[in-house]
Amino acid sequence: MDCKICYSLIVLVVALSLVYSSSAIPAKAFFYTVYVPSACYKNQTQGNFVASVGDSLWNNGAICGKMLKVKCIAIPQGCLGSGMVTVKVVDHCIDCNYPIELSYDAFKSIGDIGAAVMDIDYQVL
Repeated sequence: MDCKICYSLIVLVVALSLVYSSSAIPAKAFFYTVYVPSACYKNQTQGNFVASVGDSLWNNGAICGKMLKVKCIAIPQGCLGSGMVTVKVVDHCIDCNYPIELSYDAFKSIGDIGAAVMDIDYQVL
């Protein structure tokens, strides 16, 4: 491979990571397992990579259908894979202690489910 191409790829990867990290918001997330019914979509399923959000993100439902990019930052057992997942906001978590509840499948794709809570960075896409 040409070194100019290698250098360009490295610059691109660094630039993309800086864009993500500069706009990411630190928080904590836990998981939930019942996705239907939801505040946004009533009895229509939206898949298994979804999220419920607390009052700080809910904004009277304006966040319904938006995508969140969530990155695992720390978890006692360690983050898994790339540590990043994209989920669709489908519900409002009224009594949440954390701003984001990830679906079970989304949570376990980036962290050990035995931890129940992980430190994350997220951004609304």
